[in-house]
Amino acid sequence: LSEGRLHLTVTGTMLVWGSVNGGSTYTMWRSANGGNTFSPVSGIPTNRYFFGFTSGPNGDVFLYGEGILRSVDDGLTWTSIVGASTFVTAAVANTTNLYAVQLGVVYKGGLDGTGFAAISTGGVQVTNGLAMARGMNDRILAAGGGDRIISTTDNGVTWQAVNTGITTT
Repeated sequence: LSEGRLHLTVTGTMLVWGSVNGGSTYTMWRSANGGNTFSPVSGIPTNRYFFGFTSGPNGDVFLYGEGILRSVDDGLTWTSIVGASTFVTAAVANTTNLYAVQLGVVYKGGLDGTGFAAISTGGVQVTNGLAMARGMNDRILAAGGGDRIISTTDNGVTWQAVNTGITTT
């Protein structure tokens, strides 16, 4: 397996995505028994590249990279909710929204992808968009760039740099 991505869902299901023997065709496998056995998952575009997985607190699972796929049944079936033309390097979900980042662009939409679009972060920046995380009380954090880490506590309406104690970019 090359370029593999591994994810543990909120229920303990294991998901693996990657290419076998370094090929350009990608596959996903799922294990619901702690990794003892894996089964291939159908419905995943084999020609699209993905950077990783994230799970929302309600159990939805997202696979992001060339677009975003969503599973509401613990990885059994998948639906494309953001087209492949929107490339994202990191994504995270809270109880109401899906957020993603690509270079300096932060995106927000509903958990089902509705309204997914670039949003303003009010001048704070993540110029190379390396990672996203969900904090306590649905706080969303994005990392990478001149402001290092930015955060929103009001569902993306306002953003602020939260760099206390981080001394380098």
